[in-house]
Amino acid sequence: MKRESLRQLSLYLVVGVMTTLINIASYFCLTRLLGCAIMPATAIAWVVAVMFAFVANKWVVFRARNLSPTAVFREMVAFFSCRLATGLIDIVAMGFFVEVLGFPDVAMKALANCLIIVGNYLASKYVVFRKITSSGA
Repeated sequence: MKRESLRQLSLYLVVGVMTTLINIASYFCLTRLLGCAIMPATAIAWVVAVMFAFVANKWVVFRARNLSPTAVFREMVAFFSCRLATGLIDIVAMGFFVEVLGFPDVAMKALANCLIIVGNYLASKYVVFRKITSSGA
């Protein structure tokens, strides 16, 4: 594995763990401290985590430094679209495993997020923050 790929993967894992912790902590605070229901808490925690993840992945992991409005908008739309897909997986998994099967909610939240990290990395690397080459630039 190339040095840059290893650096990127290592940083992505750190950011992924931080994102997951933010997601779980947000969910825990919403459900346990504020009395929010499982499904709204899952959605709100996802939004908080994705906002953190966009900034951390753009700047730290993939070093996407282009701040032109067009580039940032394209990255944000792609990032949030990919995360929406995995966020829906999170919501469906929580609904099925917690509400239908009765598994512990925080444990299922942690497990679902571990699997989602892999999908998010691949989407971020190959769709959102891919290096775009242009002739003459």
